[in-house]
Amino acid sequence: MLILLIQVIGAILTAFISLLLLKKDTRTTTEAIRKEALLVNRIIIAVTAVSILNLGISYYISQIDKAQLIKDKKELKQDNTNLKFDLSKNTVEQSKLITYQKQSARQLTLAANNLQHLINGSKTVPLFHLIVLSNKFLLGTIVNKDHKPAYNLSVKITNYDNLLKCKTRKANVFDLKCFVRNTIYNPMITSLGANSVYYLKLPKFNNKATWGRYIITIVFNKKSYCQQAVYSISKKGLSQALRVIEYEDNVVIHTTEIKNKDYSLKNVNWNKAFPLPLNLQLKKF
Repeated sequence: MLILLIQVIGAILTAFISLLLLKKDTRTTTEAIRKEALLVNRIIIAVTAVSILNLGISYYISQIDKAQLIKDKKELKQDNTNLKFDLSKNTVEQSKLITYQKQSARQLTLAANNLQHLINGSKTVPLFHLIVLSNKFLLGTIVNKDHKPAYNLSVKITNYDNLLKCKTRKANVFDLKCFVRNTIYNPMITSLGANSVYYLKLPKFNNKATWGRYIITIVFNKKSYCQQAVYSISKKGLSQALRVIEYEDNVVIHTTEIKNKDYSLKNVNWNKAFPLPLNLQLKKF
């Protein structure tokens, strides 16, 4: 605004000086010169007026342009702010997406590992366990306490008390018919689910006996196991003990006595309870 005022004042002063210089010509006695001077005065006034009008219009236009520039600047600033916000939002969302993808990848890997474990199955051999049905009648079970299924179990169970009667006078020789009568070969257990039980009939079970022994031979995961079971029935109910022998070619690799609440019978002399050599206990037909 100040610049416009200065320019207007300058134009007016220029016109005033020009009119002042031509004033003497308007007072001349020569008619022609006087008329020419008056014409020049009018031209100067008109030009000055046009200049002032042009200055006003230019100022007005410049103010409009300035306002537009300020508006554009504000819009650009807002656009820039919005862009920063969008970029920041996109960065956060992208970060969340990356985190989600990582979590999904971990979950997928875990699921794949769990599936692989389920496919491969348990590595822990299931255990033999006796249960009471009624009137001192017992039933055998194979219990898988693992959280993974057990696959392809070959199981046979022999009445050890009667097995001792099958031995002939000849050293390390059995009466095979006697042996077969006191042994049950169970069908292949293709799959025993996690925390599941498979029921077995006991060969030649004597419900009048208060004490007894069984040999359970299991082939599982390309390994062989001999499980020696002893039970006792008293007024307090059934109590039992179990010893697991891992062997290869009739050679003992590892022996474990199971000790937990399910096997509460104590102080079992295993060598006395199962006196036969291992190759006789595991005799095959």
